[in-house]
Amino acid sequence: MSRKPDPLTQYRMHVHEFRGYRYASTQPTVSNPITGKRYSKRIHWGVLEAGDRFVPNRNFRGMPLEEQQKFMFPKEWDLSEVDCLNRPVDPGKRDTNFTKSNDVRIVDVRDLPRKLPSFAH
Repeated sequence: MSRKPDPLTQYRMHVHEFRGYRYASTQPTVSNPITGKRYSKRIHWGVLEAGDRFVPNRNFRGMPLEEQQKFMFPKEWDLSEVDCLNRPVDPGKRDTNFTKSNDVRIVDVRDLPRKLPSFAH
């Protein structure tokens, strides 16, 4: 007799190493609607940079805060990026990462590379 699936599996983060990259992923058990067979599906929620720093991807960032808080991360992971996502934005504080409109630099097209890099396709 097989074990029943753990209901918390869909929220438990693990490291998935694939092609030299380290991903933060979950493996919920899903069933095929046609055959009825159950299998584990791997879902990536971001990457792990050096020092086990978790950088969330677009799917994790677009998720509601209540859903994000359900995930269980290993204790050794650095979750500072997640904390930055959930910090309230102060409307009176100006973001210093953006430049003023008069600081825009105009680039000549002839200075651009002739061929796009392979990852841009």
